[in-house]
Amino acid sequence: MSGTTIRREQADRIHYLHVEISTLCNAACPCCPRFEINTPLTPSSLTLGYIDIKTFKEWFPVSIMKRVKYLNFCGNHGDPATNPDLPEILEYCGQFENIFKIEFHTNGGMKNPAFWKKVATAANNSKTTEVRAVFSVDGLKDTNHIYRRNVKWDKLIKNIEAYQSTLTRKENTVLEFLVFKHNEHQIDEAKIFFAGLNLQPMFKAPINLDDGENITPVPVQNNEGGIQYWIYPTDVSDYKPSYIKDNAKVIKESKEPFGEGFKDGGFTDQDRETIKIADNTKIIPRCNQNDLYVEVDGFVHQCCFTAVAFYKERAEYLAGNYVPVASRQLLGSMEAVGFDKFSLASNTLENIIKNKVLKNLYNYSWENKVSEGKKIKCAQNCGKVNSLDALFPDENKNNKTSYRRSK
Repeated sequence: MSGTTIRREQADRIHYLHVEISTLCNAACPCCPRFEINTPLTPSSLTLGYIDIKTFKEWFPVSIMKRVKYLNFCGNHGDPATNPDLPEILEYCGQFENIFKIEFHTNGGMKNPAFWKKVATAANNSKTTEVRAVFSVDGLKDTNHIYRRNVKWDKLIKNIEAYQSTLTRKENTVLEFLVFKHNEHQIDEAKIFFAGLNLQPMFKAPINLDDGENITPVPVQNNEGGIQYWIYPTDVSDYKPSYIKDNAKVIKESKEPFGEGFKDGGFTDQDRETIKIADNTKIIPRCNQNDLYVEVDGFVHQCCFTAVAFYKERAEYLAGNYVPVASRQLLGSMEAVGFDKFSLASNTLENIIKNKVLKNLYNYSWENKVSEGKKIKCAQNCGKVNSLDALFPDENKNNKTSYRRSK
């Protein structure tokens, strides 16, 4: 095979396809972007629903699936296991031997054991090297609900038992345990408990509890915005961000629901400072060639981090209201191209890739200034040393500065 052919195949490959197959969820986790900040309220701007198997096959036909290396069902705004067609979607995707790994993340507290046995059966039938279920369980019976609000423990355990008892390769199931102050004392107990379910928990540091320098506990709010309690980061050194100093300040701020902070007008002083920092920030992208993130309504992004709360900010932007400068810049660039050019509702994924609308929007601007198209969101997510580094531990692990600045 010639070098030209190899390069063409690599260019055609979709290294990582991340699909949000549902925006429904049984839980109300306080940091989840599907809600008005830290409340259980879902904004009207969020499209609630799921991608059914018929639509999934239309959006991701055989010609696309044969090019995918890694496939992830997680999303920003819902739990993939709330999609009733999850078993059928896994059956469809599992027929493609070129896909190295299929992964889905869930709190496990929805549906019933019969559904989870169907999901496990689909995983058993897959030709993919690995089908990985990641159960997000952040504590035991007396603590899991503190962060995973509304998840019923007994139902969760019955579902996990049904899945594991049906699954052939039980070692492919992962249990992720976010370590907080309220559950740090249960680490050893959790190891023993979950071993009984053929699971070895993976303990992780949560994100969203610092601003890069200070500790910022999360206020858990009710429907009216009243604070019910606070969630604090752990004191266990193994699960604290390495960039947070021992004498870091603790800053407690309650956050109002999303829409109340918007106003008409131009740049704020904070906007100007944000632009200045982004101009001097070197972007070290975490995404690979042709990485794609697809929302439940068919909107296609470069990655899930640029899509966080996109639906909220798009609604405010189109209404003529103020949005932070990073989002305003991104939305303005998309509007200039045409929002429909990024949507599977009016385009095929093949055309979106072929026309390079994402590459023109993101990849080709990384070395520029903000005024030349460099995306502030990229600088914030893949330039700033922040809690995302816990998800990508091999990226610049020795960098202790606040920003990865250009030389």
